[in-house]
Formats: sequence, structure tokens, C-alpha cells
Amino acid sequence: FMYNRNTLKTSNLFPDALPLLNFLISEDIEVFISSSVPQSELEYFLKMVLPKNILNRIKKVLGSGNGCNKGLEHLSEISASSCIQFENLIVIGDDEADFELSKLAGVDCILVDRLGGKFDDCLLN
Repeated sequence: FMYNRNTLKTSNLFPDALPLLNFLISEDIEVFISSSVPQSELEYFLKMVLPKNILNRIKKVLGSGNGCNKGLEHLSEISASSCIQFENLIVIGDDEADFELSKLAGVDCILVDRLGGKFDDCLLN
């Protein structure tokens, strides 16, 4: 945690992250954050990089650990918290694991491909 804190303290969000979060929130879309990062680290970093007006509108932040991990467990928690069935959830991710975990749970996933062509195999599945 201390290594990550020191390494990532000068990191910036991807340029499209804040506009996307602002748009989703402005459309009254419930936003959840799901990550494989441990809960305490995730909360710390989100407080460092997200403006309070966005952070306060995120319905739930789900880090990994203690039997609740990214994928089916987080999606189940999101579904229960929002009363939205899996088939009506949409995951927005930037890693092939986001796609695979969503697919296993039966949830649609939009992949953000910052490298161009990185997820071509995912489009066919």
C-alpha cells in the first residue's frame, strides 16, 4: 500500500474518465466502481483523484478482498444495491478481464480501448 501510495500519488486519471463520470451522473445513471485493488487502497486513491461532487454521487465503491471480489461477487452486490437485474447492468472497463468477468456473469461490457485494436478478440465473443 505504501509503495503504491508513493508511486501513484503523481498519477493522473485518463483524460476521458472525469467527463464520462460527469455525463453518467448528469443522466442520473447509478455509478459503481469495481476494482481488483484492495478496498482501503481504492478508497484512498479515489479520494485523491476524484472531485468531491463526483465521489459523493458514486453509489458504491467496491474494492477486492474479504470474499467480495471483482466479477460475479461485485456484480451481485451492485445488482442487490440497485435492484437492477444482471441483464440490465452495463460494465465499462478497460481491461480484457473486465470483459471476461462480465461475460461469465451474463452482463454486457463496453471496453475502452486506449491502444487501438487491443480487444479485437473480445468483439467476436
